[in-house]
Amino acid sequence: MNERLVRFIKSRNGVMNLSRAPSDIELPAGSDAGGELWIEKLWDSGQRLLVAGRYAAARRELEAAEAAAFHRRDAALLARIYLPLLEACRQLRQLSTEGIISIDASGGMHRSVRAEMKRLAAFGSGVIITASPSMARGISHKARFSRHPIECLLLVTKNHQTRILSPHAMRFSYGLPVVWRPIDRAQTLPAPPEEMRVALPPPGIYPPGSPGHRNAAESIILLQEALALKQMPLARLPKDGWSQIAVLRGIRMMDMACEPVTIQLMREAEKVANQSV
Repeated sequence: MNERLVRFIKSRNGVMNLSRAPSDIELPAGSDAGGELWIEKLWDSGQRLLVAGRYAAARRELEAAEAAAFHRRDAALLARIYLPLLEACRQLRQLSTEGIISIDASGGMHRSVRAEMKRLAAFGSGVIITASPSMARGISHKARFSRHPIECLLLVTKNHQTRILSPHAMRFSYGLPVVWRPIDRAQTLPAPPEEMRVALPPPGIYPPGSPGHRNAAESIILLQEALALKQMPLARLPKDGWSQIAVLRGIRMMDMACEPVTIQLMREAEKVANQSV
């Protein structure tokens, strides 16, 4: 990734809110960052990395290209970026669920974010499900700069009900209900997002191949897409094309590997591009 952009992102505590309006996204001054040629180079680099199987690096390049294309309101460029970006995110999702799965429902974990990242990276990939909001935010942020496929989800309990949420949308109502099951019965069944109940095994550490790991991995893949799809009927899409894209980008943050949301983003970008011809 362009070194000036990396320094810029880190100077903002690594938080690049991709759902913000184009005018709110700042790019490094004094460079060609954000120019069409620069975006094309990122797009080309991201695709080469994707073909080479370097999925984390591909995602970083393509996300930078996507943010810059959105910033300059280049709908044609934006539409071209979404398919390779989706594939990179899907590959990382699959790899993360093939690694260690850590479930902590107490929120009492005393390890630092750095220590937890180091522990997950030692296994090569993994998913942490934590009841600590600060841990969820920290892991989610650092995972975007890691070469290891690592993902994080948040558990929140209110009125004796536990829900699982994306660290990018921590409102309780956005989450999906969790039901705790014995290891051999913790299987989440496909269902519409508003009806889904996420079955998880008891809190603990589940290395690859251990009892409960496979069911937990399948639950994670299903629930993350459902978190994004749950918001689709609730989102009031404005008539303006760029405003629609901004709303959809915010929903995509809840699951960057969500195919229906990403495909709709691509179609909206294509529609805007055709209208400007």
